[in-house]
Amino acid sequence: LLMTSLSEGFLYYHYQHGNRPDWKGAFLIVRQKMNAEDLIAATRPELGMFYLGRNVTYINNISTDRLKTSSGRTWFVIEESTSPINPDTREWILQNTELIQVRELYLPGKNLSIYIYLYDPATESRTHLKPANFAVL
Repeated sequence: LLMTSLSEGFLYYHYQHGNRPDWKGAFLIVRQKMNAEDLIAATRPELGMFYLGRNVTYINNISTDRLKTSSGRTWFVIEESTSPINPDTREWILQNTELIQVRELYLPGKNLSIYIYLYDPATESRTHLKPANFAVL
């Protein structure tokens, strides 16, 4: 009985992050890999500003036309269960960025995973990885 309670508590707090998306872990990955001049866009920019201590743009305010002419890198931190993104923006991200990491969290009936993508216009050959469930989040 005690072992069951301890294992459930461990899963809840350490693996499932309190049944919440792991925003802290997602932005830690970005912090470790970003350059000072990189643009960061997220579905929850207020959490990015909290964890990174810098400006983070709301993902639906990003102009893909502007990104095409930009010479700088852009990070996309996406969790669509609470804040969906524009379909055109989603498609552009899938076609033009590299999937850096997925912070997975699946609960019965919902997917709270966070997808971290990087757009780097200086990279000639990009790896275009499309998670099978991205479009249905």
